[in-house]
Amino acid sequence: MPRFTHLSPKVLFLDADNGPVRDVTYLFDTPQFQEHGAIFWPDYACWTLKPEVWHIFGMDWMVPQAQKEIAFESGQYLIDKTRCWRELRMALWYAEHSDFVFRVVYGDKECFHLAWRKLGTEYAMPRKVPGWNQHTIVQYDFQAPPRPGEARHRGGRCSSLGRHAADPVSLPARRRRPRTAPLARSVAGCLLLAST
Repeated sequence: MPRFTHLSPKVLFLDADNGPVRDVTYLFDTPQFQEHGAIFWPDYACWTLKPEVWHIFGMDWMVPQAQKEIAFESGQYLIDKTRCWRELRMALWYAEHSDFVFRVVYGDKECFHLAWRKLGTEYAMPRKVPGWNQHTIVQYDFQAPPRPGEARHRGGRCSSLGRHAADPVSLPARRRRPRTAPLARSVAGCLLLAST
């Protein structure tokens, strides 16, 4: 995880396939970042860790709330390395032991999630669930209100695809049809776009 060695103490990490649709520098000044020193964005509900995962990693206190715990989407995060150095080192430890860890969880994205929870550290996360536009995950900031009737971090792309969620090649043809809505209209109020 070489991203820890960057010289700046406050880092906004964006995967190569992420594209901000507006200036994101204001995130460094948000009350959420100032309070917690870390912002993670939500992933689709289908990536939520199972209760037994928390038990395996010695976090039995997480088991009762496992179904309410929001999965991290690791394509973007904002971290103050000075304030969160212990958590980053813990995440690095999990990644360095990937021969075991990645057999139990979904890869490096869970290293951050496990580390923050293991050390009992709070973090900020926007409330709006990620959106979906054709082949693009849409992430929102803290100002984006949930759509009417949208439960917090429920539903999303994976749950609506059912058994095909992990294998996009096998998606039914009706799910593969391109959408006709223009991207700009479909993602009004969004912050980041990430291709899949």
